[in-house]
Amino acid sequence: MTGIWKIALFCTILVMGPMTSAAFADITSADNVQVTGTVKTAPAHLSREMLMGGPSYPAPVDFTTYGAPATAAKPDNHFEGRLAFSGKRLSGGFKLVRDEFNYIKEGVSGPASLPPFDFEFIQSGGDLIPRLRGAIAGPHSDWEYILEPGRVWQEDNDEGYSRAALPFSLQEKNMNCTHNGVLTFLFRDDGQMSNVAFQIASETCQYFKFDMWGLVAATYAPQAVEGKSDIIAAYRQEVTNRLPTWPIEQLEQDYPEVSASNFGSTSEVPAEHMTAFGFVIDGKHYVGGCGTRYGSYPYCDVLDLPSFSMAKSLVGGLALLRMEHLFPGIKDEKISAYVPQCQDQGTWDEVTFHQALEMTTGHYGSVRSMVDEDGPKMSNFFAALDHEAKIRLACGNFRHRTRPGERFVYQTSATYILGTALNAYLKQKNGPDADLYRDILVEPVWKPLGLGPITWGTRRTYDDTAQPFVGWGLTFHRGDVARIGDFLSRHQGILNGQQVFDDTELQATLQRMPGDRGRETSGDNFRYRGGFWAWNGQEMLGCKDATWIPFMSGYGGITLALLPNGTAYYYFSDNHNFAWGQAAIESDKIHPLCQKEDK
Repeated sequence: MTGIWKIALFCTILVMGPMTSAAFADITSADNVQVTGTVKTAPAHLSREMLMGGPSYPAPVDFTTYGAPATAAKPDNHFEGRLAFSGKRLSGGFKLVRDEFNYIKEGVSGPASLPPFDFEFIQSGGDLIPRLRGAIAGPHSDWEYILEPGRVWQEDNDEGYSRAALPFSLQEKNMNCTHNGVLTFLFRDDGQMSNVAFQIASETCQYFKFDMWGLVAATYAPQAVEGKSDIIAAYRQEVTNRLPTWPIEQLEQDYPEVSASNFGSTSEVPAEHMTAFGFVIDGKHYVGGCGTRYGSYPYCDVLDLPSFSMAKSLVGGLALLRMEHLFPGIKDEKISAYVPQCQDQGTWDEVTFHQALEMTTGHYGSVRSMVDEDGPKMSNFFAALDHEAKIRLACGNFRHRTRPGERFVYQTSATYILGTALNAYLKQKNGPDADLYRDILVEPVWKPLGLGPITWGTRRTYDDTAQPFVGWGLTFHRGDVARIGDFLSRHQGILNGQQVFDDTELQATLQRMPGDRGRETSGDNFRYRGGFWAWNGQEMLGCKDATWIPFMSGYGGITLALLPNGTAYYYFSDNHNFAWGQAAIESDKIHPLCQKEDK
């Protein structure tokens, strides 16, 4: 059985042209690796002397240097106000690891230094909390910040300064590639501070990987932050809502029959391309991963993980399931009645919402797997920044060739059309201020489920319409993924004792209705139903009958598998590895997934 290893052939592949911007600065080439600065022995510690302007920052350090020690002392200073910096690095460097689309040669504004930074933070005890959460649109042409809560502590050799560390990510504008880093600095109550040291050395991004590190001059302006009490209270609740975690190795203590190494197995995903992984059983969250090219990331609970096409399931699929629950029959509504740009094409009159979700619109260029998704027309669709351009390309890119409902052809643009139609339908029902993502998922589902604020936003078009992308654009923390997996696999959409989705459609989507497996995709053992994939694990698991396992998949190597025994397994990686059969075998050892063949 090799199909599960080859799923990259038909899982979503985002193909995009190079971004337009100024040339990448200060880069030289040597043996296909581009580096700035002079690489020497890495400093053992980001010392006070280094941060205050002494030695340079010649090479990346182990990320433990950016973490607060377990024995860290209570900080003597208090941070509340604005942290700001701009301009090039004072020292540091850049190392290109992978560039599949030749961004550097095409003049992409890779981060020769960090984008301008000017944000407010609030200290509460030893925590340092950003006022703004989620992807923050800014003036940079290619990159946007995601800011996460960090730590403040005291070290003996910092001469009265307190030390702060802030995890952050750079997320590609209009896309989902996410590069994870941490910054650190020294400060005093009166606004005195050191330079900021920063380091990026991990990502979930198939096509563009790099290390970047350095020192930048910065300022701290102490001032009261509006809404301080509410921000602190919300963060305390966020931490309380997190599922407790255990290391993946603990599985062998709790379930002696299990081999923990088969979760996040290096035979399926090379360790250097694994960002994070975990297994959820009976509400317990076992975690692994969180590695970087320089040690373990020190703030794993707030490591930012992009969805890519997992959003097709979690936004497109679940939104239609929720709206079918609220407005029975909506799945059979016609796209052209709610999307005038598709009506203008004259070929969308019979296409239903459900057919758009299942990518059986009858509009396509090629029936060969991923040819449409990988082609230049889809590239133009992804690159468009405003809704009008995006939806016109989505409706008009592909000719009408067969009757709706007859043929599955994978196209992210079909899910975007669905999202546009659902948003328009909701505005007709609930008024012009209604919003598909906020009103159908965030407020009634995500927040009561206990998902964190990183999930409360999604990528949207850069115009007044602010249309949710629907087919990609979410960001998670690992605890959010675990909660979603447990909610769908074990609780099957029951939230606070109530089903929040149309139950009949949900059961079919979760492969719990034998007569409705969905659309065949690239082979007999794979289906697509309601925005979710499904794999028949019969042969690998040694089952007597077909055993269909629903899962979500994202570009580059992202999986959330909803196993029929009520467990869930996820990983985020970026080397086009999509295997997870070993984890299914181990889960089967705990709670059988099927009736086995007689031996």
